[in-house]
Amino acid sequence: SRFASNKPLYRLSGGDDGSGKGHGGLSCEGCHGSTHAIWPNKNALANDNRAAEGLQGHSGTIIECSTCHEGDLGMTLKGPHGMHPVGDTYFAREHDDFAKNNRSACQSCHGIDGEGSVLSRTAADRLLQAKEDHISVSFARGTPVGCGDCHENKLRNP
Repeated sequence: SRFASNKPLYRLSGGDDGSGKGHGGLSCEGCHGSTHAIWPNKNALANDNRAAEGLQGHSGTIIECSTCHEGDLGMTLKGPHGMHPVGDTYFAREHDDFAKNNRSACQSCHGIDGEGSVLSRTAADRLLQAKEDHISVSFARGTPVGCGDCHENKLRNP
């Protein structure tokens, strides 16, 4: 089903009061752009790409928390659609205890087996800092992020 018709997902973003306005009172278009803008446009000069590129540095849905927020957002799932902070180094490095207590929240986007899914694809090239061994892991745009990319996959091997 589409996200807009998925009531639990829509409610997470759209608010419990049925107003259709959730994260900071924004409507869907606040992050996703006009209805047709959700689909990639290969024309780099297309208007659908310009706002996102100007605000967050890459085309597509506004997904970078730092586009609208400053500072550390902490260990939270209060982003749009119940997401964790995207592109936040602190969350990427320190999510181990959080993940142990919120397995189903991780599985919603990173997959039941923790191998990544279409919902965990990177919106831009990323360099994530893993806590273990202080390693860095590089992801090309569009790569699904899974648990085993940086550390042992505890969703697959509980």
